[in-house]
Amino acid sequence: MNALLDEEHRVTVSTKQYNTKMNEDTLYCCNYCEMQVKEKVNVGEDDERFEVTNVKREVPSSEIQIFELKTMLIESVLTGESYNKTWVCSFCNRINKLVDTEIIIPQREIPFYMGIIPEAPQLQSGLGNRLGFHNGFSKWFFNFSEELEHAMMDYRVDYITEHGSDMSDFGIKLDKGDQNASR
Repeated sequence: MNALLDEEHRVTVSTKQYNTKMNEDTLYCCNYCEMQVKEKVNVGEDDERFEVTNVKREVPSSEIQIFELKTMLIESVLTGESYNKTWVCSFCNRINKLVDTEIIIPQREIPFYMGIIPEAPQLQSGLGNRLGFHNGFSKWFFNFSEELEHAMMDYRVDYITEHGSDMSDFGIKLDKGDQNASR
């Protein structure tokens, strides 16, 4: 059914594009610099007003490059780790440890449609993959089904807008079952 839709309405199957789209709105909070935010306080009361407050700088994930940085000897002895995953703030240019970073992942309202789904999970040899494969594939399938239904609805709405009538108004002869269903 997906292949029958035109390119504008077709659901894209790409894990890379899906992950990029899902991480678009993710924000990393810098531990060293701040930004000012206007917040409404006392909402609905007589003294409702905006106040400016300082909060940790929020850096979009598109500006974040995570890399491994060798730890100092004392830290490696205490933690048992010889490398830390880190990132550099694009505003203050200071190095932040990923483990100490507050990450803001927005919650999307369900249902949400992006027109992109990841590739289907693959069944591989080994017991570990088999146990979770059915649940993973079911989740993927229902996600794809919802995206496809939404794409088909968009196509139908666009078709009606463009042609001024629904696809069923082509003068196709209806059999008795179809005539009874349309009453």
